[in-house]
Amino acid sequence: MESLAGMKLSAATKLLLDQRLADIGLRRVFHDPTTGRSYRVLRSMFTEAHMTATDRVTLVFLLPHVFGHRSLDLPIDLCQPFLTMISYAQIIMISVRGRRSYNKRELYEIFERGWIIFFGAMETICSRNHDVSYLKRLKRHRKNPKKNKMPKRFARAPRYALPTFEHGTRISVVRHPSHVTISYRSS
Repeated sequence: MESLAGMKLSAATKLLLDQRLADIGLRRVFHDPTTGRSYRVLRSMFTEAHMTATDRVTLVFLLPHVFGHRSLDLPIDLCQPFLTMISYAQIIMISVRGRRSYNKRELYEIFERGWIIFFGAMETICSRNHDVSYLKRLKRHRKNPKKNKMPKRFARAPRYALPTFEHGTRISVVRHPSHVTISYRSS
């Protein structure tokens, strides 16, 4: 939810997305598989006020239905990282629920590579938000340098050392303004 709030979407876009979320909830098509009861209607995806843990998990699974498979309501450079982040969040949530067993390869895919891709997508979204903020402050500085001081660009420290996996491949997450590219190299 913090990533959604940090995207700085227009008020009209936020209203449209919240209306879609409420519409999906009012149709009562999503049910708890154990009890058969439909989930609570969520009114906003941009605030966590009055949301239980179940509501937050439900929201993660409703987001693709709200945004669509191409997420055209988001800025073009956020579409792919956002969809990547949501899909890996769903995979991780499904796997930690304990409703099915996983073999070693699946666990490796989810917990060794999945978190790198998930956090790589989140960092792409955060760096884009910082870049947009920096450019706005730079524009204000150029208009009136006496009133607005020169902005400083946020220097992001590399957080993750890319691991070498047991079968000799190395994953690299390349941050590009429009998407996250995952490539594999043999050692």
